[in-house]
Amino acid sequence: MKISNKGNIADIIEKILSQYNGWQMKQQEIDQFIGFTKESMKYTLRQEGFVRYDSFQGVGGKQSFSLLLLTPEYNGIMISSLHDRVGTKMYAKEIAHGEPINDLSQEEQQLLAQVLNGPQ
Repeated sequence: MKISNKGNIADIIEKILSQYNGWQMKQQEIDQFIGFTKESMKYTLRQEGFVRYDSFQGVGGKQSFSLLLLTPEYNGIMISSLHDRVGTKMYAKEIAHGEPINDLSQEEQQLLAQVLNGPQ
């Protein structure tokens, strides 16, 4: 801030207050941006898990898998691909607040628990 020695005290105070008001406006812009960023973060994928397994007896190679993607509020999707001798089927299951909407296989349950609770 540059204040010259010329002018009266009222002019100097007015300049200081003007700059202070400008800083307040900038701070409000920063606060709004932070609020927007926090709100946007609710919808980002922050936790994920992946597991490969044999979904059917007699079919090896661990070609089946489950992929779990969750937001910070534990909402998301579990995508599973089940491979057998005839072909592959894919399923998508919704997760809401850390709870599955549909029934999960044993492997899917373990993956969900691992992602929510950390590795055991």
